[in-house]
Amino acid sequence: MKTPSGRTGHSGQRGSNNLAGYLFIGPWLFGFIALTVIPIAASFIFSFTDYDILSPPRWVGLRNFQKMFFQDPRYWKSVKATVYYALTAVPLRLIVALAVAMLLNVKRRGVAFYRALFYAPSVVGEAVHQSLSLASALGHGRKYVPSLVEAQEQLSGAKLVPR
Repeated sequence: MKTPSGRTGHSGQRGSNNLAGYLFIGPWLFGFIALTVIPIAASFIFSFTDYDILSPPRWVGLRNFQKMFFQDPRYWKSVKATVYYALTAVPLRLIVALAVAMLLNVKRRGVAFYRALFYAPSVVGEAVHQSLSLASALGHGRKYVPSLVEAQEQLSGAKLVPR
């Protein structure tokens, strides 16, 4: 096959490039199909059934949607709460985040201290979480940080580390 410049094309090389591309996109494509497409399709199909995991699904058609829209008062409460949150909390958080970012981006003396002060809780929080997780995994949670483990158990209502 001749190209417009008069040279012959390298269809064999193009085929191997395509194969390499398909091999690179393969894992993503598998994950996308297995973790996104199939669950969405299954949810769509199950939305038309009466299914409780213990028994096989029973087709009910649009009855689930009729019940949700017209008989369940919790649905409209949740829609109202979601719309309120989306119209108030999200814009407010974005405005505050933008304001803080603009304040911390100023070229002034001492701003590095405020940047570190602002970022410190995320670093310290992660360090405390990792140390608690490691201590709990090793069974030393009560020995090294007893008050933190007990407070976490009281908040969650679960026994985290054996006594």
